[in-house]
Amino acid sequence: MKKLNIFLPLFTLFFLIGLNNLKANDIIDDITLTIKNTDSKALAKYFSQSVEIDILNQHNTFTAAQAQLLLNDFFSKNKSTEVKVFHKVTSNPKQQFAVILYDTLKLKYRISLQIGAQNGKLLINHITIELN
Repeated sequence: MKKLNIFLPLFTLFFLIGLNNLKANDIIDDITLTIKNTDSKALAKYFSQSVEIDILNQHNTFTAAQAQLLLNDFFSKNKSTEVKVFHKVTSNPKQQFAVILYDTLKLKYRISLQIGAQNGKLLINHITIELN
């Protein structure tokens, strides 16, 4: 009985931590899906109020609406053939990072995302798109 009294709280704790990590991983998977679908409107739902964007060494800070238009232009000129998560860091629930490989017919890109907690939500605050 004593072992059960120790085991049950530990099991519950690890179960809850696991659920929290699954929830954290979902945002990167959801963002990757919007990128795969080249859906800048759906992607914009994950933007913070201002987003730093580096596209092929051109850097600027944009409002969420401006960032959506900029990425819509990029996606329309660079239709994806394959999109996959190359790397993600989700150990910190308030700040996460992902590298997504974005292949087109002509070129291959690497999209890096910095995601931070704002008002209790995880939102993209920096996007870098570079040749892979």
